[in-house]
Amino acid sequence: MITKVRLKHWKSHLDTNLEFATGVNALVGIMGSGKTSVVEAVCFALYGTFPALQIRKVALDDLVMAKPQEKKSAEVELEFQAGNDAYSIKRSIEKGKGTAYAEIRKNGLLIDVGTKNVTQHAEQILGMDYDLFSRAVYSEQNGIDQLLRLPKGQRMEQLDRMLQLDKFKNARDNAIGLRNAYASSQRELQKVIIDLEKEGLQARRQALQDEIAGLEAEQNRLAQELGQATKGKMAKAIEVEKTEGIAEQKAGLQARLKAAESAAREIGAEIARLEQELHGFDAASAAKLQQLAQAANAARNSLATARAEEKRLLAEAAGASTKAKHIREKELPKLEAETVQRQKLAEENRQITGKLGGQPDTAIQEIAAALEAARKEAYSMASRLAELGRHMKELELEMCPVCLRPMDLERRNILLEEKSLEAGRLQERLAAETSKAAGQEQMLQQAEQMQKQHMLNAQKLEGLANERMIPEKAKEAEQLEALAGQARKNAAQTAELATRLEGAVQAMLLEQERIERKLKDQSSLAALQAKLAAQAKERAELAAGLAAVETELKGLDLTALRQTLQQLAAAEAALGAKLTAARERLADRKELLEQASGRARLLDGYRNKAGQSGRWQGMLASFVEAVQATQAQLRDEFLVSVNAAMNSIWPDIYPYGDFEEIRLAIRDDYVLEMRRGQQWLSADGAASGGERSLAVLALRIAFAMAFAPKLKWLVLDEPTHNLDRNAIEHFSQALREKVPAMVDQVFLITHEEAITDGIACTYRLERQKELGEPTRSVRI
Repeated sequence: MITKVRLKHWKSHLDTNLEFATGVNALVGIMGSGKTSVVEAVCFALYGTFPALQIRKVALDDLVMAKPQEKKSAEVELEFQAGNDAYSIKRSIEKGKGTAYAEIRKNGLLIDVGTKNVTQHAEQILGMDYDLFSRAVYSEQNGIDQLLRLPKGQRMEQLDRMLQLDKFKNARDNAIGLRNAYASSQRELQKVIIDLEKEGLQARRQALQDEIAGLEAEQNRLAQELGQATKGKMAKAIEVEKTEGIAEQKAGLQARLKAAESAAREIGAEIARLEQELHGFDAASAAKLQQLAQAANAARNSLATARAEEKRLLAEAAGASTKAKHIREKELPKLEAETVQRQKLAEENRQITGKLGGQPDTAIQEIAAALEAARKEAYSMASRLAELGRHMKELELEMCPVCLRPMDLERRNILLEEKSLEAGRLQERLAAETSKAAGQEQMLQQAEQMQKQHMLNAQKLEGLANERMIPEKAKEAEQLEALAGQARKNAAQTAELATRLEGAVQAMLLEQERIERKLKDQSSLAALQAKLAAQAKERAELAAGLAAVETELKGLDLTALRQTLQQLAAAEAALGAKLTAARERLADRKELLEQASGRARLLDGYRNKAGQSGRWQGMLASFVEAVQATQAQLRDEFLVSVNAAMNSIWPDIYPYGDFEEIRLAIRDDYVLEMRRGQQWLSADGAASGGERSLAVLALRIAFAMAFAPKLKWLVLDEPTHNLDRNAIEHFSQALREKVPAMVDQVFLITHEEAITDGIACTYRLERQKELGEPTRSVRI
């Protein structure tokens, strides 16, 4: 049971709270008062959508209040009971963002959040999804006869989907498709089985097995012969390898002996050359080397000192020349220019002082005082003029401004003329004083400007050079130029000394190098003589080793040994080729045998599949028959339940006696029929609009009982459309007395206030649409 609904900023509802009870709950109001918005909010709270939103007749942003106040978000909250538990669901939306928040609580405790999660919980609690709720429970405005408006052929499809019988149809169609697939597969398998049986696979496998046994025996014989041939070849290879090693040792000894003899000849020649080079070189020449080294070091130090002094003098000369040039090209011209500027500024200040009478501050004070006096006089005259103007206006009122009594015309004109003359004189004096003040103000500005210029010139004079600095700078430049000339002269003398020192150092270095080379030759000669003696010993050892190897090679024929090894290797290769060919033939026959065995296994598998396919076809045919029977039985049971519910309420809501009974029948599709006497007529053609509406209303109540036995809710939006007054009265009575016994809770939306008489829970929704007012709810 729904206990409470709250709508905040939802369409025309600013903040509406509605509490509901069991039985019938009515919402009454004019068109556009916000009645339908309430049930839409209930549906949205439960499932996050409602019919108009689902078909995009409205958008989420349209649900947020736009008048009388434009809001950015909207919120709905629904409280309901299911069993012994109390639940509450809250959903909020924001413009431009969609559903911003959703939550569901059980007995006050939060159990989940999120749009999809909350919807899933609602479906589990209510025992139905949105599709079934919108068709069986919730009847939107002008949609109560939705089922009958469907084209023929679609009614059964929709009701089957509501009854979930479409799942049986899908199962039957899938089973038929699977049975046909098995039959097609079985036909194809039989064709393949016949083709495989023609191949004689059993005889072919036996022949291949016999051939494989013969090939395996031949392979074993060849393998034994190959092993023996390989053993003989390896023994001969070892003998050849040993003989080749001795021959290689002999060749190596011969090459080393020849190289040693060649090296001895080269060393002897080098010894002779060095002895000739050292002829006449004695120990005294060697002792001279140390003296030369000391003298050369001293000469190099003197040379470095001379070069450093030369560099210093040249740098000193360059610095003095650069500074003298800067004085003549930069500083002297600048001093001369500043002297001219100094004279110009001094003259300008003398002129300013003369214009201001020799005392600038005193002159400015006098001008400022005169300006202030002129301004005060002008202000006084302006005040007098204003006072005269006020008196003249008072005289125009024909009343004495003092005693407030009437004044004769002649007296008033005389006073006006006197005041007017006085005002003219004051106006002339005011203009003169104003002009005088303007002149004084201009003189003050000019004097202040000259004083400012005088101060600025004085500041500039403090930073300008004096005329006495020019001769001093010129003398400084001459001294620097003389210093540069002397430094260049001293540098030239130092350079000449350095050149002489470089020549002496070079000569001493050449002599030092010659003596060092002779000493090196002496060391090389001693080393070569020792090396020649050692090589003589090595040559003797090589000659002895060569003689021993030649003795060992006597009686061995390396060429004959190699020929024998080649013959043995050829025999081994021939046997290996035969063995490889035998193995390839054996592998080929085994592969053929495996292929034949595989096809035999494939044949057995196809036979098993064909048999299994036949069994499956039989089981699927039985399953299809069972599903069809179940589907038909469920439809019959549904029709019995719906028709019983409709006829239990039909006499209470239909005020006339011509149609005694109604029913939902199957005529290739579902048809709503009404019985007149012994004849059943279709409500689509035989009934009037009002009769058809009452029949559909009975069907909707029956649907709520059949499809939602656990929920037992019913929502009726404007159900009295097309009903006459008599039918409305009968429907109202049934709604109060009969329907609550069949359905636990009914939500009625209507503009017919009379229909709500006797209903326990009724709300009137009011709203001034033309003023853009929000909806107001009043419980009546």
